[in-house]
Amino acid sequence: MINLDYCSKSLNWRRLMWHSIFWTAYIVFLASIYGSLDKDYGQRFQEVFIMLPTRMVAAYFTIYVLVMRLLLVRKYLYFAISLLLSVLFFSLVQRVAYYYITYPLFYPKFLENDFFHWPIIFKGIINLYTVTIGLLSLKFLKFWYESQSIKQQLENEKTQAELKLLKAQIHPHFLFNTLNNLYALTLKKSDLAPQIVLKLSHLLNYMLYECNVQYASLSKEVEMLNNYIELEKIRYGDRINFEFDIDGDTNGVQIAPLLFLPFVENSFKHGTSGNIDNSWINIILKIDESEIIFQIENSKELEAGEESFKEGIGLKNVKRRLELLHKGDYELTIEDKGDSYFVLMCLKNNQY
Repeated sequence: MINLDYCSKSLNWRRLMWHSIFWTAYIVFLASIYGSLDKDYGQRFQEVFIMLPTRMVAAYFTIYVLVMRLLLVRKYLYFAISLLLSVLFFSLVQRVAYYYITYPLFYPKFLENDFFHWPIIFKGIINLYTVTIGLLSLKFLKFWYESQSIKQQLENEKTQAELKLLKAQIHPHFLFNTLNNLYALTLKKSDLAPQIVLKLSHLLNYMLYECNVQYASLSKEVEMLNNYIELEKIRYGDRINFEFDIDGDTNGVQIAPLLFLPFVENSFKHGTSGNIDNSWINIILKIDESEIIFQIENSKELEAGEESFKEGIGLKNVKRRLELLHKGDYELTIEDKGDSYFVLMCLKNNQY
């Protein structure tokens, strides 16, 4: 169990440490700048220390009370009035420190001026709130960074959720098609039905248990495609001429799972129509050091329109997943060549 008290103390300690580092750097920087004017660094350090409490309180009051509790909750009138009063108050406190401590110690001649010498008071306001503005800028920069981080995290979670949903949609879609195939064979009392059940179990095992990851082994994807192709071959037999060529080594290559399957499903759906005399499907998978190229082409009816090929759930699913995973850094071409459908998908191998 997480110790919340320990975490809280750790965060408070780190915040105290960073604030201490900031104010130490501020003292050293300011004293060094002023000290370089007359080489009296000891006196300048003392002056900065005398003014430090007022500037620290003014900075923290402005940031954590005025800005955090009034401005950010849109209490603009209260903020404006409180800011004006606090500036006046802290400038007078600083004037007291100058007039009754710093001047008697280091600049007695300045005591000749009246306490309410407004030009000096206004100049002191600038010196007083310079560090406040600096701290406030850092605070808003931190807010911006944290909000951007949260926004990016939410965007990533949304993307992952959508990817999971899209991947989940493939399972029932594929299962429905395969069960239809099995149903057709059982009606014919085919002896091939048991083989389909066995191969279907292998496919479902992969889909349900092995590909629930962002990236899967390309070798496993190819094995899954071969199982699916064997199922379709059992169904269509000699009615279709099929080729699947692999050029390159699939070992060690990772790819988003189930990207190829919808295209293969579509090729069987549109390339095996009973109205086609010579049905054929050609698949080429090429892997090199920079790219993964998947190409598939299948025969089609001359009367079939290209839109009928592009409107399937699987293809829309793949297009959306590609956009989420690669954000436009991919190539997908779907072309109607008249007597065939042609698909070319190119992915960068170095992304996996």
